[in-house]
Amino acid sequence: MVAPLFKRIDHIGVIVADLGEQKKWLGEVFGLPVTREINIAETKLRAAFYGVSGVDVEVIQLDDPEARRKQLGEGGHRARIEHIAVEVSSIAEALKTLAPLGVKTMEPEPRKVGDRLIIRTVAETTGGVSYQFIQRA
Repeated sequence: MVAPLFKRIDHIGVIVADLGEQKKWLGEVFGLPVTREINIAETKLRAAFYGVSGVDVEVIQLDDPEARRKQLGEGGHRARIEHIAVEVSSIAEALKTLAPLGVKTMEPEPRKVGDRLIIRTVAETTGGVSYQFIQRA
């Protein structure tokens, strides 16, 4: 048996049309606690993370109209799952293991976000699902 590459699921990222509406649902209606919020000005992205059983649901609002259209479509979809984030011991080792299988990443190098390094896979190279690998600092 092969040793698991993933340590645990960290979060599920969902692109939403209205972050405020999702905050109401996840926080007020479902009673989930906010674990953290981020605002990345250079990519015009705002997100809130809500915790449940050690896994977060990340709701992401894209404020760039073109990025928003690409992610949610012309029809004005209200939300879609964007990625599954998994914690790994080492991003470098994970990518080294997956490279022979043709796995590609969206960025050339991991980037630092808060206390974590992250990098995402190109969905077409990982069975149609984009995975975000997270290495905690």
